[in-house]
Amino acid sequence: MRIGYLVDTNAGGYDQALPERRNAAATLHALVEECVLAERAGFHSIQVPDRHGRTESYFGSPLNLLMILARETHRVGIGAYCLVNTLYHPMHVAEQCAIIDNLSRGRLFMTWG
Repeated sequence: MRIGYLVDTNAGGYDQALPERRNAAATLHALVEECVLAERAGFHSIQVPDRHGRTESYFGSPLNLLMILARETHRVGIGAYCLVNTLYHPMHVAEQCAIIDNLSRGRLFMTWG
């Protein structure tokens, strides 16, 4: 059985206060460290959601986070939970995915919707 880890890119729930702006960098670093820990815990994959226009989300574009995870992880598969097609130009997605796949040494998988 293979079990993946879906990253929660929200800084808080809908009913929770948002962290102060000065803590934004710490929240971003903690999110990346959470993914590194998921790899160490033995998860098969790490999946990043596509969220835009939400004040509580710290990573709007999953491709940016996947680029970081390609560098910070070494074994685990990395991919977008569902990339919203209409928000991206196909050529840019293809270029970024090619870079991420090369950086991760073939660990990238993608889901489009």
